Amino acid sequence: MKCKFFYYVKYLTKCFLDIIYFKEEKCLICSCDLDYEYYVCKSCSNKLKICKDYKTIDVEEKRIEIYSALYYSSAAKELILKLKYKSCFKAGDLLAYFMIELLKERKLDYDIITFVPLSCNTKKKEATIKVSIWQ
Repeated sequence: MKCKFFYYVKYLTKCFLDIIYFKEEKCLICSCDLDYEYYVCKSCSNKLKICKDYKTIDVEEKRIEIYSALYYSSAAKELILKLKYKSCFKAGDLLAYFMIELLKERKLDYDIITFVPLSCNTKKKEATIKVSIWQ
């Protein structure tokens, strides 16, 4: 009897808080309804491809390893754009989750974490700026 009482109190409290603090349960990428408490639906989750590769570059006699948590697909692009231009922090939480999983899986000791994707125009502008700085 006691257990059922606390179960119902907990359930009613959750229902009451859900009414006050309404949260959208829609996929961040395709906006379909979600049945569970993740940020993306199953089909969009399958579109987010985890990157297993890494690249190395040599800079001033040092070898630097560059890792990426996700391949830059349309789904990953949508998450980045929502975080960057629409201030959707749920998208940031999801991207951070993938980065943390990469760090845990590879047991990486890191110095910096950054976003790299640029638009073609931004890339051209930065290349022009770098060339003018070096001259």
